[in-house]
Amino acid sequence: SIIPNLSIDEVYRIENQLLDCIRTGNPQKAEQFIQENETGNSFANIEQRTPDPIRNLKNHCIILNTLCRKSAERGGVPPVYIHQVSSDFALQIERITSMGEGVELTRHMVRKYSLLVKNRSINEYSLPVQRIITLIDTDLTANLSLNRFATELNQNACYLSSLFKKET
Repeated sequence: SIIPNLSIDEVYRIENQLLDCIRTGNPQKAEQFIQENETGNSFANIEQRTPDPIRNLKNHCIILNTLCRKSAERGGVPPVYIHQVSSDFALQIERITSMGEGVELTRHMVRKYSLLVKNRSINEYSLPVQRIITLIDTDLTANLSLNRFATELNQNACYLSSLFKKET
């Protein structure tokens, strides 16, 4: 836990609240939540699973990265975007050399995933439109014709065109 003197239940409750901030795409609320729930030297209180405090911090960051990526997925972000952000953070985590870097990286992670949901969520779209957006985002060099999507989604092309235009 990064928060000292809390029970396991309290830690999970706080983590879930933070992940809800990410899932709803609210970076300001997520940052405020971190500031309110973090004490000055809270990273010194990470559960010591190894004798190396930097390794413990990196392990904590890996766990946070995984939780944040799952929260972004639940927030409606297509996996192609989540994967890139998660991979970038995995590399940054392994380059941590101080506690200060770890603190900054966790804050950056929470903000970045919150912004990702805010800017890339497709939850408000119908399932056919979500599928089209995901297909487009996955491969811009593919056949992006209306007929292809209509065939692939087993939908009428006119209906699909109207739906896509209405929603986007």
